[in-house]
Amino acid sequence: MKPAPPVTSTRPSIVGRIWTPAILTALAAAATALLGGCGDGSDAAKKPRRAAEPADSPPLHAQPAGTTAKIGNQPEGLVFDSAAGLLAVGLREPDRLAFVEPRSLATRREVALPAAARHLAYSPAEAAVVVPAESANEVLAVSPGAGILSRLAVGRHPHDAAVLGATTFVADEHSDQVSVLRKRALDATLPAPHQPGGIAIAGPYVVLVAVSARVLRVYDAGGLRVLGTARAGVGPSHVVADGTLAYVADTQGDAIRVFRIGVRPREVAEAPLPGTPYGLAVDRRRHRLWVTLTAGNRLAEYATSPAGALRRIAGYPTVRQPNSVEVEPRSGAVLVAGRTSPGEIERIVPSGAAR
Repeated sequence: MKPAPPVTSTRPSIVGRIWTPAILTALAAAATALLGGCGDGSDAAKKPRRAAEPADSPPLHAQPAGTTAKIGNQPEGLVFDSAAGLLAVGLREPDRLAFVEPRSLATRREVALPAAARHLAYSPAEAAVVVPAESANEVLAVSPGAGILSRLAVGRHPHDAAVLGATTFVADEHSDQVSVLRKRALDATLPAPHQPGGIAIAGPYVVLVAVSARVLRVYDAGGLRVLGTARAGVGPSHVVADGTLAYVADTQGDAIRVFRIGVRPREVAEAPLPGTPYGLAVDRRRHRLWVTLTAGNRLAEYATSPAGALRRIAGYPTVRQPNSVEVEPRSGAVLVAGRTSPGEIERIVPSGAAR
């Protein structure tokens, strides 16, 4: 058998070619594009992308559905202090924490903060509000009676916090880590995808949304280890959880995404929701999910289900720039903060809630 003839080409050989700067630049750009299109989904393979932010809400076109009251400037971040029976509200200019009576919406006390917070959490073990003071790189424990109980240095720009028992997990947005606080001390740090944002507790797990990496990451809350990661839509911002179901506001994708949380987190449902969904609150007792729509000054009410499916029940007009929402646990009334100057708080009593 004769050997096959050699394969020849009519294209000029690269050997001896003159590699001008223009050619080298073009080849480098082509290689970058190929690598970007064939990425393996890892954090390192992706360039940082713009984090999801709320829409700039238009002027009101409808009367807010609930009762409203003026409060300090730019209220953002709401949580109930169950020991005091008050709503904690983050304020700016000056930076402080207000404690508000949830029915009358009257401010009972204000506590000065070293920096503003965008999210708040509550620690039953300490009977205190957990305040991630972003530009101070600190997390504070605050009560209406005693003021600031503790101040702990964490990573850069602590954005959100979640509490499980005596342990607090803090999403350090500009350090790409989760700080773990125990006994009023920094106990450990966990790696996070680029720009960690919202964080929540889902049963024995910690759920984190990385707003630039566009992923959801799950940690073992007891063992303090990474378990799994899943894509979280076009541009996620917030996350809340009920049991092992987590609800993610895909702010840039105009949707709510539902994940079953475990060693391998997976998306189990999606509810399209135009209007730049942003703030989230879950009512575990009444099986409701509340979502603020910042592009239209609206609040959406969903019924939740064990399988993860969402059913939209109603919508309500809100105060302008509704960035934050919280549920009053006992009554089921819903509180919305409009981040304007001066700001407003709105109390909505949905059907079936106690007045």
